[in-house]
Amino acid sequence: MPTRNENFAKLTLRELVNRLPASFETAIAYSDLANIIGFDEPYSGNGFSDKMSKMLETLGNMLRTVGTRINMNVPQIQSMVVIKGTGLPGEGINTFLPGYRGANEENKIQIVTNEFNNINRFTEWQLVVTTMEQMYP
Repeated sequence: MPTRNENFAKLTLRELVNRLPASFETAIAYSDLANIIGFDEPYSGNGFSDKMSKMLETLGNMLRTVGTRINMNVPQIQSMVVIKGTGLPGEGINTFLPGYRGANEENKIQIVTNEFNNINRFTEWQLVVTTMEQMYP
């Protein structure tokens, strides 16, 4: 049985796939995503940030597991979830985007842009969604 974070991660994946192609214009703020997927309120503060970060980390780990199952390198679509003030993903993406930790803003923009390109080149998003649903029913 999927955990609460796994259930929210599946909802997040579906929402992000529906927003493709990935770009800074189609990225979504943490609070807006939380509202769409019915995440716990309030949608601000450190507690909220921590919970969202853990859920997005769960999604990243699930994407890696699905990628292993389907024998594909699945891009980190959760990089489309951004902080309203900066327009960039939070530090929780560090685990999934090499070089992001400690990078200056210009380099972070380049790293995220590269990941958006990977996301847009990837053609098997429906397979990822279906496989995730099967693995985490």
